[in-house]
Amino acid sequence: ILKAPLFITLAFGITSISAFAFLPFHDSFEVFNTGLSASRWRTPIDRFAGMFGLFLFIAAAYLLVYARRPLAELWWSLRQRRGLPRRMRGLAVLLTLGLLAVVYLAAAGYWTALLLTLLLTFTAVVAYGETADDAGPRHSALFPLALFAAACLLAFGVEFVHIEDGLGRMNTLFKYYLEAWALMGLAAAFMLWRLASETLFRRGRRWPSALWAGLAALLVGGSLIYTALGAGDRLADRFNPLPPTLDGTAYMTEAVHWELSGEWNGGQQTPIELRWDREAIRWLQDNADGTPVVLEAHMDQYRWGGRISAYTGLPTVIGWPWHQIQQRSPHTWAIHQRAADVAAIYSSVGGGRAVELLRLYDVSYVVVGQLERALYPPEGLAKFDELAGRGLAAPVFANAGTTVYQLFLPEAEGDGGR
Repeated sequence: ILKAPLFITLAFGITSISAFAFLPFHDSFEVFNTGLSASRWRTPIDRFAGMFGLFLFIAAAYLLVYARRPLAELWWSLRQRRGLPRRMRGLAVLLTLGLLAVVYLAAAGYWTALLLTLLLTFTAVVAYGETADDAGPRHSALFPLALFAAACLLAFGVEFVHIEDGLGRMNTLFKYYLEAWALMGLAAAFMLWRLASETLFRRGRRWPSALWAGLAALLVGGSLIYTALGAGDRLADRFNPLPPTLDGTAYMTEAVHWELSGEWNGGQQTPIELRWDREAIRWLQDNADGTPVVLEAHMDQYRWGGRISAYTGLPTVIGWPWHQIQQRSPHTWAIHQRAADVAAIYSSVGGGRAVELLRLYDVSYVVVGQLERALYPPEGLAKFDELAGRGLAAPVFANAGTTVYQLFLPEAEGDGGR
């Protein structure tokens, strides 16, 4: 009797606390791509099976096993020709609608959507059987069915609509398939456990069960091929081979990255020894209090720019630009402005303009490493030693390749104690 009120209370409490905890984020968050468009693309059924095959194999067996009883009751009722009992009418309507949808999708050539419709129909049949069980409803079995249905509905929706973000269906499929994969995997784990404990190994079913278990084991092994081989190939594509480690910066001790230098230096290839930045990253991790803003070189994506912020978690003036341009296109001007300001701080001669910009972005630390020396002219970088000589900065960390300056800039007039 107390289960429903307790569930409602917990659900309301968790939702309220979560909404309140993230209220500052929701108040300031802007969404630019909110429209939906009809999708011109479909997922080939073999590709869908390649992504979800293991879970679909387990789920199909589960649904077939546990749908037999309600379907048998419906068939028996139809054969009696006395009219369907009230509790069976909903099941009959559900199956009729599912069959009509399957026929329509087959005619339209939406084979992945057809498969998902079959799975959803059988999921509803099994849910009906669980709630109509003479021994009472099995709520523990309904929740995994709800997870599986949610996964199927997400994948079904991707077949017909996508979010308008200028990239076709790519981001829609990418994001929603991740959610569907996680939900389907959780549901399949329960289904596998229940099949193994209640059905597969009953007396008289050894050979069919052994065959099914063998196929399932084969699929599990197939799903681990990438884990075993892909991880090795990815590691071989890195700078240098390493023994197993949980240290994500371990490769930096020996790695050398080649980067194009700035126009002032003819754009030639310049070696960057990552170990010097690694030591600076460790120093900031150990000594920076709070979340001070760190200034470092800005570059396009997939390059070495933004490395200090990425490894320390500290904010920087601008990091990876493309996703911000893509997802917040009305603010593209601000991204370009920040990139220009970073270049101006490092490149300008004399401290006047640089100090103004450093104050504007509330910068506490400035990094001058081999990357900054490759990208910006030496006469611009020399200003940080000049600021140190004037007591406005201090080199708080230095090694053979990287120097970190801490700033002590006075407030400008009109800052009001900002």
